[in-house]
Amino acid sequence: MATTGSVHLGAVDLHCEPNNTEHHTDEIGTERLIVRRGQAFRLSVEFRRPAFVDGKDQLKLFLDTGPSSSEAGRIRIEAVKSTAKRGKWTYDVEPARGILRLTVRSPANACIGLYTMQLLFYPGGGEGLQQIGAGTFHLLFNPWCKEDSVYLADKDLLEEYVLNENGIVYRSICLPLLWNFGQFEKDVIDICFEILDNSLSALKEPSSDALKRCDPCYISRILTAMVNSNDDKGVLSGRWDGEYDDGTPPTKWNGSLPILRKWSSSGAERVRYGQCWVFAAVACTVLRCLGIPTRCVTNYSSAHDCDGNLKVDHYIKSDDCTRMLPSRKDSVWNYHCWVESWMTRPDLP
Repeated sequence: MATTGSVHLGAVDLHCEPNNTEHHTDEIGTERLIVRRGQAFRLSVEFRRPAFVDGKDQLKLFLDTGPSSSEAGRIRIEAVKSTAKRGKWTYDVEPARGILRLTVRSPANACIGLYTMQLLFYPGGGEGLQQIGAGTFHLLFNPWCKEDSVYLADKDLLEEYVLNENGIVYRSICLPLLWNFGQFEKDVIDICFEILDNSLSALKEPSSDALKRCDPCYISRILTAMVNSNDDKGVLSGRWDGEYDDGTPPTKWNGSLPILRKWSSSGAERVRYGQCWVFAAVACTVLRCLGIPTRCVTNYSSAHDCDGNLKVDHYIKSDDCTRMLPSRKDSVWNYHCWVESWMTRPDLP
C-alpha cells in the first residue's frame, strides 16, 4: 500500500460468491473472483472518512494483466467512469455508510486472463493520495453476453457446450466412451492459463500474446496446438503403434483431469499417450473452462488428406494400371475425432 497522508481506504470485499454465481463460475468455486467479460461485477471497500464528496474526492481504478514475470511487459488499464462510450473498462462509485460500493464492467472484447486491481484515492481536502491493492480476478469469455463473439443464445446448448462436465466421446458406433471433462474443478482454470503461458507464442512474445487473448479464434488455435506435444511444451504425446509400456495406453483414459494434472505437476512434461479422441476431449475441457462453447465431434470413414487438395488421391501407373504409393499417402480412416467450437469468424471472408 502506498500513501502520502491519512489512511482513508481499508479492506476490500470482492463478493466472490454472488459475483461468481451471476457469472456462471460458482461451480469452479467461490473462494476467489472469477468473472466473464461484458458483464458487471461488484466490490466494496472500507471508507474511513465521514463522507465521499463527489466532484471533490476522486477514486481511480487501475487493472494490470499480461506477463507476470516482467513489470515492463504488463498491460495497465485505467478504468473510466461509466458515462464513457462502450468498449472501455468502466466503473461506478456508490458511497454508503462506511463503505464505497464499486460496480466494474469489462468490455465484451476484453482479453481473458488474470487481472490485478489497484485503487487510488485523491481526497478533495488535499491530504495526500492513497493507493491500495484491491485484489485479483480471472476474466473469461462470456457466451451469455450478446456482445461477446462467443455468444450462444440457446440455453440448452449453453448447458451442453459450456456447463456440462460429463459426456460421451464416440470412438466407434458400438463403443461410446463416457468421459469426465471436469472443466469446473478448482485447479483446472489455473492449468488452462498455464497451457496458454507455455505456448510458443507466449514464450517468444509474451506481451503480444497477452494482447491477442481477446480473440477466441486465436485462443482456440493456440490450445489445439498445445494439446499435442509435437513441437512445443504441449500436453499429450500421440502414439499409434501399440507400444505403450513407458506411459498410459490411450484407451485407458476416461477423463481430462488426470492428464491435465499430470502435465502441470510435471512442469509441462508431455503426458504419454493419446490419440484423436483423447486430444479432442482434453481440448474440449480447456475451451469450455475458458468460456468457449465446445463439443467433441466424431466423423466416420474420415478422409485424411495429406497434400491439402481436399481430395483422396490414388495414383495409377500408366503402363500396367497398378497402384503407385506416393511419398505421402492419402487415406480414409475408420473414424476421427476433433472439437467444434462456437464463435463469430470475422477473419473469414
